[in-house]
Amino acid sequence: MDNNKRPAGLILAAGFSSRMKDFKPLMKIGNMTPLEILISHLKIAGVEDIFVVTGYNADILSSFLADKSVNIVYNENYEQGMFSSIQAGVKAAAENGNDCFLLSPVDIPLIPPYIFKAVLDRQYEYMDCFTVPRWEGKKGHPLSIPSCFVEEILESRGEQGMKSVTSAHEDRMIYIETGCRSILLDMDTQESYKELLQYYEENKYPTEEQCRKILDRMSTPSHVIRHCEAVTGTAVCIAEALNEKGCSFSIPLIQGAGLLHDALRVQKKHWDAGADMALIYGYPEVADIIRAHMNYIPSVPVFDITEKDIVCLSDKLRQEDKLVTLEERLEPIRTRWADNPEALKIIETKIEAARAVMEYIEGIIGVKVYDLLHQDDKEKEAAGGKKEQGRRLVLVRHGETQRHKEKIFMGQYDVPLGQEGREQSTIVGLELQHFDIKTDRIYTSDLKRARESSKIISGILDNHPEIVELPELREMALGSWDGRFISDIKREYPEEFEERGKNLLTYKIDGDAENFVELQERVMKKVRELIDSTDGDVLIVAHSAVNRVIMCSIMNRDLSDALRIKFGRGTYQFLEI
Repeated sequence: MDNNKRPAGLILAAGFSSRMKDFKPLMKIGNMTPLEILISHLKIAGVEDIFVVTGYNADILSSFLADKSVNIVYNENYEQGMFSSIQAGVKAAAENGNDCFLLSPVDIPLIPPYIFKAVLDRQYEYMDCFTVPRWEGKKGHPLSIPSCFVEEILESRGEQGMKSVTSAHEDRMIYIETGCRSILLDMDTQESYKELLQYYEENKYPTEEQCRKILDRMSTPSHVIRHCEAVTGTAVCIAEALNEKGCSFSIPLIQGAGLLHDALRVQKKHWDAGADMALIYGYPEVADIIRAHMNYIPSVPVFDITEKDIVCLSDKLRQEDKLVTLEERLEPIRTRWADNPEALKIIETKIEAARAVMEYIEGIIGVKVYDLLHQDDKEKEAAGGKKEQGRRLVLVRHGETQRHKEKIFMGQYDVPLGQEGREQSTIVGLELQHFDIKTDRIYTSDLKRARESSKIISGILDNHPEIVELPELREMALGSWDGRFISDIKREYPEEFEERGKNLLTYKIDGDAENFVELQERVMKKVRELIDSTDGDVLIVAHSAVNRVIMCSIMNRDLSDALRIKFGRGTYQFLEI
């Protein structure tokens, strides 16, 4: 959360729960209470200051909340109704210095974190308006209240509850249309509680359609999606074979975790980034598997397994979308860490643990896992036919450069690779070997970081492609700011720096600089020429902005998408051409 933004979450939990005939804040939804769910979701959305307004059963709630890192606000007037709790919460948050308040009754607990975040993002664009999400035109929660309404709320008699204030400001209401029904679902009665529990069970895991929308939103590369699909198919095949023998593994959980486990592979520590993404969407069990899949080591000997074991094993059995043995999967990793005995020992331990999981599974299903998967692959191939491979454009970003004492503007400033960057380029070379790339050339930017990455990759690929240096593939020119510390630029050119941040696509620092529009024109002229003048695949090693404008052009996407596409150092993407 931006340090200049201080949102607060207001959870109203002061009522009698008279219609429910049970104490709503502490009832169970899965293994959590409504209070715990709302607190967790607000924190995941980046809200640090959370106020829980209590009244009825205040002592019980205070004890329950003692270790939850929230602010407890006792509403001594709780018998007067919900508006008195709103006033108590708003007053406490305003005195704390918070600038907007996300209002959530405790009996509407299934608001996912991304809704809280979306409402907050919109609120900070319109700090003189209320912000509220809607589903199919119906207003839901949270209601976001900016601090400019504090005085009016505290002075209101609230005859109509919060409507006493909002109805006077219909022209200051910002609505966000969502596809999320849970912003309306309450648990006011036993009947509505049963409906809410049913919704919770049916929406604990993302559907395939939802996963694919997330993959598209995250701009996950097509080859990574194929890997995720292959891992999912493998994991589901294993789980279904186990379930046929009396087990009860959750296929929806396995599908969700399998399809999303590498969604953010282009980012650093993609397992953590991917898990955080799944949490934002409201899928904590999926997030747990994603976070574990790179470093998980099950206990040996194996006496029991979970969905996590099945997905993690399946990930090791697929080199991209190709079924491989554990030994085959280990071979390139051994090459990479040949000079690091400690790392090799950890990797060997992981493989041995995976082998133990596989033997445990085989003991239940009565067949070899590889035989099961080979048969499944054959049946899928027979049903769908084998797709002929077309031409591909392979985009690689150079590895991490040598570090400076602080962040710099690195456009065409010529910096060599650091040790981490050389390791990243080695990994890229090892992984690209599995794709049968049909080219005898690597086209690279002539800047050091790209040239060095290309040389490492060429040395690993079996046919050692010729390296062709092209200045047209250089990173965006940043003029007089190139190579300078960002902190110095912010201090010396505060207005220009702010203006650039507002208009990254078209802003030019000076006459020697480029913007994204000019970069795309310069780069795509050469890329089109390479595609038209060659056969087979085209392999390019370049830079972040260069690769992103190429992606927008080849995929027929608006250039503005270049600002949200992530392309990490030492990563690659495949595009069909």
